[in-house]
Amino acid sequence: MLCESYRKLVRVEERGKHIMKNLIRLVIAEAIILVFAGCAFGQWIHSTSRDPFSGKTVEMYSLHGRYLEPPKSGAGDPVFTVACTNGKFGGAALATGAIFNSPLVETRVDEEKSFRLVGAEAQDFKSIMFIYKWNIKKILTGHKMVMGAFEFPNSTSIVMEFEIPDPAQIFATCGKL
Repeated sequence: MLCESYRKLVRVEERGKHIMKNLIRLVIAEAIILVFAGCAFGQWIHSTSRDPFSGKTVEMYSLHGRYLEPPKSGAGDPVFTVACTNGKFGGAALATGAIFNSPLVETRVDEEKSFRLVGAEAQDFKSIMFIYKWNIKKILTGHKMVMGAFEFPNSTSIVMEFEIPDPAQIFATCGKL
């Protein structure tokens, strides 16, 4: 019984790793598109792609932010992305182009008490993926979000601000969070 439970847990973890890898690829591609497209601050940018492994359609909503304290590496604009797969929340991501020191992001929405988002770092450590929907609804229904993280190697602070537009399209695509 215990061995079967462990095997199931390992299968779920392996599937999660595969989903994370594909989400990372999509977020990086989306960030590159946004940089070259010169997208406006405070607008959701929608894109659709197909996961070649599972064949599922992934709906991506990306939001450009601005730095209050930029990274020392001089990376591009921060991008917060929400992904939906088959009408359900698939994950969220934060990409800065700078290498993160840890997957811990201090977050404050509408000047309320801050909370921590803990995610998984991308293989290049320049993006953090959040696969749990805890606090994502709070972020999406807010008006302004400030996020803080630490840059590698000197643990210098990176602080970003995002103006959150109407999330109705995301909720229509992802369902209830």
